[in-house]
Amino acid sequence: TDWFKNAGELRPEFGEGPTQLIRRHLDGGWLPSPVMKFLNEGVTYFEHAFVAPADEPGTNAARLNRRSVCVIEFTLNNEQAKESPARLALNFAVNSREKTAASIVHCPQGWLVSGEQGPLALVTSTANSDLTATIEEGKLVLAGMLPSQGTARCVVYLRAQDEDLLNLPSFAQLRVAFESHWNAVLAPAMQIATPDPLLNDIIRSSQVRCLIDA
Repeated sequence: TDWFKNAGELRPEFGEGPTQLIRRHLDGGWLPSPVMKFLNEGVTYFEHAFVAPADEPGTNAARLNRRSVCVIEFTLNNEQAKESPARLALNFAVNSREKTAASIVHCPQGWLVSGEQGPLALVTSTANSDLTATIEEGKLVLAGMLPSQGTARCVVYLRAQDEDLLNLPSFAQLRVAFESHWNAVLAPAMQIATPDPLLNDIIRSSQVRCLIDA
């Protein structure tokens, strides 16, 4: 009855010190996938989250209770004319209320985050990243100097039920599956088109919210 008592937690830190939220919007203008942009010491940090089906769509991509995984993409950009320090820290807790630190170990795909009940998350990073990874208690830190116009990226896959985190589809495949699922879900809904693209996105996002609330 108190799910939060035993719920896990992922808390990101963008850079060192205060971070400014620059923008928040929905991916594609209407999909249930928030994209947030932060700024710290000239480096921009993007957080892009969505829940994607991790199984085959079969004959009904819109069916309920599909096997799924939460995907959170972090992108660090240095758009300045000089190199700049960048830091992304991912704090994992097994218990949100007691703040019990999760275990983080290196694996071929990246880093595996686990609790007493087994794997909780998988973190992957681009092979050519200029950031160095260090593991502290319950925290994975990616930090270093980003060159001018440089980019670093990592993806966190959060396990929902019994997904095999080490054998998931690729990020690109999950992103396609996510959008395909919601297009299939909204296919039977009333199709409304106006000359204003923003209004069209508002209508579709409202339809999505109604389905989620139901």
